[in-house]
Amino acid sequence: MHRFFRVMQIPINGTIIYLLAFSIYFISNSLAFTMFSYVIPSIVGTAIRAIVTGLIVFKMIEFDHFDYRMLIMYFSLLFLSILVAYRSGSKDIFFMMMLILGAQGVSFRSIARLYLFLGTSVLALTVVSAQLGVIKNLVFYRGSTARFALGTIYPTNLAALTFYLMVCYCYLRNVALKAREYLIMFVILCVMYYLTGTRLNVIISIGLLLVMVVYQRYQKNKSSQAELFLVNYSWLAMPIAFFSINWMSYIYSSTDKIQKMIDHLLSGRLGLGHFALTAYPQTLFGRFIEQNGWGGLNGVQPSPGFKYFFIDSSFVRLLAMYGIVFSIVTIGCFTYKARKLNQQNNVLIPLLLMVVAISSIVDANLLEISLNPFLWIFFSNISNNKGLQQRSYTSKANIT
Repeated sequence: MHRFFRVMQIPINGTIIYLLAFSIYFISNSLAFTMFSYVIPSIVGTAIRAIVTGLIVFKMIEFDHFDYRMLIMYFSLLFLSILVAYRSGSKDIFFMMMLILGAQGVSFRSIARLYLFLGTSVLALTVVSAQLGVIKNLVFYRGSTARFALGTIYPTNLAALTFYLMVCYCYLRNVALKAREYLIMFVILCVMYYLTGTRLNVIISIGLLLVMVVYQRYQKNKSSQAELFLVNYSWLAMPIAFFSINWMSYIYSSTDKIQKMIDHLLSGRLGLGHFALTAYPQTLFGRFIEQNGWGGLNGVQPSPGFKYFFIDSSFVRLLAMYGIVFSIVTIGCFTYKARKLNQQNNVLIPLLLMVVAISSIVDANLLEISLNPFLWIFFSNISNNKGLQQRSYTSKANIT
């Protein structure tokens, strides 16, 4: 196939193949969280998975280079993803792993730029299509308050996509945001809260803006001791968040006033997490857990026997659905990569991963291909951020 492209004088390389595969799967996965999923035949998704797998395998064979240790690691991760996908019933775990492994040698900034473009385009297409009546614009109610999905299957999906697009934008800017950019994002958050009523998402998004202020002060050597501590140890956020929410969920008791208050602040996530962890004992490689959420037509028009149960926390989902081994690998890889980048003084990604970790306590999107742009950092090429002032790590000694 490689020779065919050369004969036809079509410029091709591993990056182009990967970005094509990424684009196809990203669009397909994104549309699955919109009302387009009700009009697109399921056979399309099957065909897309086959095409993407073929492209990734072709890229690996023709353009990637492996030593025996890397081959062992690749096959081990693929085998683990197949086992977890089979046990949990989540096919996307395997294709997520294919895209992660296939990113070898590809610029992460190129992936992030494509993610931002495609994500924004899909969001715009979905909202416009809903307003024009091409797809349904579902409206959910919390009491008497209307919550609009604007073409997505649930308002939180709309808010989550907006949040992750903002995270990706902050990464790509890689400089101190200007006042008008802070203002524009704050206005977007206000509009999003008005339309979707996603309180926790808005709070975390405001935290994202505050983290960018911390990053800006770090670049200018103006960090306080507390800010330096946050920067230097941001890589610990993922394991801390994982163990905290799983422990709090496991020991949760509705008779404890403090725990009940925390559960209320987290919109019932401790109670749901407690049920998931106790009703479905943890396994090494995951298990299928039947869930019924409010999203889509079944949620806005539930059947008489409908009973809500959905694991909102990414970390509880990770442990309960995908098993102990996959949880250790996932959290371990995020932590290792964040620490390595931090040691290289490439602190923006660890800081943004800290915000993602906090978000993952209360949302289910950590491993969503069409939402989390940092799934591709493990094997892609991450050069040190342009414009980042090189600073010595003597600051760490000053805070101990």
